[in-house]
Amino acid sequence: MDKLYDTKQEILEVINKIDDNRYREVLTARYISFQKFKKIAKCMNYDERHIYRIHHAALNEAEKFINKK
Repeated sequence: MDKLYDTKQEILEVINKIDDNRYREVLTARYISFQKFKKIAKCMNYDERHIYRIHHAALNEAEKFINKK
């Protein structure tokens, strides 16, 4: 169980470094709360396709911080 907690903490550290609120919201919903894209889209009042675009951009942004480690 500690491994899951540690992994979530590492993910949150990266997410929290991202400036864009939408990116943080999508990544948190997806990787911390384990929500499906459809639910994220509904909660954020976006089309599901737009959530996929935001998610892709957010992962690219997160990658910058991951590669700095």
